[in-house]
Amino acid sequence: MDAVKHAVFPQVAGRMPSIDAARAIAIFAVLAIHCDPFIGRVYSLGEVSAGELIDLAGRFAVPFFFVVSGYLLGERCRKSGRDLRVVSGFAGRLAGLVLFWYAFYLLWTPDWNAAWEGGWIRLAYWRAAALFGDGWSLLAGPRAHLWFLPALLIGTLHVFAVMRVKRRVPCLVYFALLYAMGLGAGAYADHPLLGPLSPGVPGGLMCAPLIIATGWWSAGDTVRIGRRVACFLFIGGTVATFVEAWTLLHTYGVPLEGHDFLLATPFQVWGLLNLLRSYPSWAVGTPLPQWGRYTLGVYAGHVAVMEVLGAREGGGLLWEFLKTPLVYLLTLSVVGLLARWPRVRPFFA
Repeated sequence: MDAVKHAVFPQVAGRMPSIDAARAIAIFAVLAIHCDPFIGRVYSLGEVSAGELIDLAGRFAVPFFFVVSGYLLGERCRKSGRDLRVVSGFAGRLAGLVLFWYAFYLLWTPDWNAAWEGGWIRLAYWRAAALFGDGWSLLAGPRAHLWFLPALLIGTLHVFAVMRVKRRVPCLVYFALLYAMGLGAGAYADHPLLGPLSPGVPGGLMCAPLIIATGWWSAGDTVRIGRRVACFLFIGGTVATFVEAWTLLHTYGVPLEGHDFLLATPFQVWGLLNLLRSYPSWAVGTPLPQWGRYTLGVYAGHVAVMEVLGAREGGGLLWEFLKTPLVYLLTLSVVGLLARWPRVRPFFA
């Protein structure tokens, strides 16, 4: 599982503390999205809740994981000189991760009494039957957040195959077209131009290749930008995502939350990647780089902790403030303990 540990949430020799720290922050953003704090409780800007703004602000996280994965996998390929061997090893081990976490959530239930009365194996069987009911459900996984793992696997293989062309501009145009089709399946489904482009394929599968490819091309200074440009792309891209989502809300009535990808997203996360590369020692001396090493386990396992705590349920104002940090710290603690066991460590760290 070493290839997955270095490529899914990648780590190169010597590690890059800035990227590890950013992953720790990004995974907290993912948990904030899933815990839904302040949805419908604290309002600002008219009818838009603070929870919806938190959701929108955290949507950089999963695309950031894609671009970092592409970058570090590209680094490994560049250093080894054996692209096919590196990518095939990565794909095989990532497939093992998919199987492990799919099996875990098919068997997992927070309501043990209901599982005992209804039959634990029977419950898992019906979940599996629903999962295999159609191809898109299988790719989404037994819990919605697991879509990232097969999307990363398929996206990486897609990028690797297309890049055999060895011509960057045609590849970029192709990936950009796929990205537009993915937007047509998501935020721009009601757009008169982009909406009809969607073939009904989940947007993540269409959008991931462009972001993975930009990360891959950044490896080894193949494509690199300066600090000021990177900062401009990150800050400008972040502002642009808010403006874009706000425009979609008022033009097409698209809800503010739930935008996995927007037009500005590739610029935002590519700028962030290059900014982190410009400051590789950022956050050294803080616990963030250490926490970032467990991003894989926290990402895959946090939903089980949320279900035990009932973190999706509303509560008092104090609960709304505390539930996301609580889920984060509990999941991080459990993952950290499990990662000490060598036999299962590859599935968590």
